Amino acid sequence: MNISKTDRIQALTHGISESDLERQLSLLEGGVRNTLLIRPATIGDGIVRLSDQEKRELANQFRELSRDLDVIKFIPASGAATRMFRDLYGFVETGTVTATVQQFFDHIREFAFYEKIVAERNYPTDPREQVLFLLGEKGFNFGQLPKGLLPFHRDEEKTITPIESHINEATSYSDLKDGSVAVHFTLSPEHLHEAAKVIWNSVFELEEKFGIESSIYLSEQDASTDTIALVEGEELLRDEKGNLIFRPGGHGSLIKNLQETDADIVFIRNIDNILPPKRNTENVFYKKVLGSYLIQLQIEIHSVLRALSDDNSNAVEKARKLIAQYFGIQKADSFSKQELISFLDRPMRVAGMVKNEGEPGGGPFWVLDENGKESLQIVEAVQVGKEIEQQEILKNATHFNPVDLVCSIKDYKGEKFVLNDYVDFSSSLIVEKSIQGKKVKGLEHPGLWNGSMAKWLTVFIEIPVSTFNPVKTINDLLKERHKE
Repeated sequence: MNISKTDRIQALTHGISESDLERQLSLLEGGVRNTLLIRPATIGDGIVRLSDQEKRELANQFRELSRDLDVIKFIPASGAATRMFRDLYGFVETGTVTATVQQFFDHIREFAFYEKIVAERNYPTDPREQVLFLLGEKGFNFGQLPKGLLPFHRDEEKTITPIESHINEATSYSDLKDGSVAVHFTLSPEHLHEAAKVIWNSVFELEEKFGIESSIYLSEQDASTDTIALVEGEELLRDEKGNLIFRPGGHGSLIKNLQETDADIVFIRNIDNILPPKRNTENVFYKKVLGSYLIQLQIEIHSVLRALSDDNSNAVEKARKLIAQYFGIQKADSFSKQELISFLDRPMRVAGMVKNEGEPGGGPFWVLDENGKESLQIVEAVQVGKEIEQQEILKNATHFNPVDLVCSIKDYKGEKFVLNDYVDFSSSLIVEKSIQGKKVKGLEHPGLWNGSMAKWLTVFIEIPVSTFNPVKTINDLLKERHKE
C-alpha cells in the first residue's frame, strides 16, 4: 500500500515522522511478532526473594542512599473510569440485578462517595435513576471521570481521590534534591483542568500538614504517539474528507512522557493501586525496599562502567561476575569489553512481582528475542502465540506483574538515556475494532512496562500480594483494605 505525499505531510504535521509512519504501516500489514517464551521466571531463576532482614535493611537505607538523587513518582492516570462501572451500566440497560449490582446497593453506605449522595437533594429514589445520576452528566458524572478523580477513600473527616492518596504516599519516599516532593501524573487532555484543581487543593493541605514543598507535574499523551489504522485490513482509516484518522497509541505511548521526566530515580505505579493513607504503610515500606535495591545496584554498575571506560585491568572480570550474579546471563564469561559496556550501559528497572493468584494481566518470563538472546521480560497474554507449548508456559507462571517498578533512566555520566532506543517495536499490539460497521485494525505501541522497556536491564523481586490492591470494579472499594 502506498502512502501519498499528502499523507506524509499530514503525519508530519501531527508530529509523526516519515520513518515512524512507514514502520506503523509495515506492522499493520505484516503483523507483529509474538513473544517467544522460554520458561516462567521463578524464585531463584529470575525472581529474587529477599529475607526479612534484607528487606528491613534496604528500607532503612533508602533515605541515605537517595539523599543526593532526584526521586519522582510517575503515575499513568489517563482515561475515563467507564469500565469500572460496567456492571452498573448493564443494570441501567437491561434492568437485570446481578449479584454484583445487588452487592453495590446493599453496601452503598460503605462507599466514600455516599456522603455526596446524602448531601444531594435531587438524588432519585428509583434504583436505575440513582445509577444514572451517579454515572451521568446530570449527576456526579463518575462514568466519565478518570479513576484518579473519583472519591475512592475516606481520610479522617473527608473523602479523597487516588490522585490525593498518591501525593500523600509520595511524601514518604519521593523527593528532589531541593527537598520538594515530586509526582508526575499523565492524564487525558479533557481531564487536565479538573485534575489540576484537585491537585492544587491537595498540595496546599499536604504542604501545611507536613511542612513540605511539592513539585507536581501534569502531562498528556502526546499526539505524536498516535497511530494509523486499516479498514477491513486493506485501506487506511480516513475521515469523510480523505484525511488520515489517527488513534491513541496505548499506554506504551507514555515512554515519551517518561523521557521528559527529569529525575535520577522514577517510581511507577498505576493510579488505581492505592490504599487510604492510614493503611498504606506496607506499600511505602516495599517502595523503599525496591528503591534501595535499585540504587545499590546502580552504584555497582556505574562503578564498573567507569572502570571499563578507564581500562581498569580488573573491570572486565568484575563486569562479567556482576552480569551473571544479577541478571542470570552465564554466557557473560565470553563477553568482550565492548559487549560488557553495551550490556550494562542502559536504563534499568527493579520490578516487584507478587504470587500469581489468578489475576488477569502480565507476568515475568524468560524470553528469546529475534536475535536469539535470552532476557527477562514482563509479558501479557495477548503477546503470546496460541501454540500449546507457549500457552502451557504462560499458564505455569508462578508470579504476576502488579506494576510496581522503580527505574533508573540516567547513565553513569548523569545524562538521560534516549528511552526510545530501548523499545522493541516488534512487540507492538494490533487491536481490532468495529467502527461504523466496518472492521478496523489499529496499532498500539509496545506496553510501557512490556516492549517499551524490553531492552532495559531488569531485576524482579518478590513482594507480598497484600501490596496489590487495584480497583478494577466499583465493588473492589468494599474490600476491607480500602476502608479507612
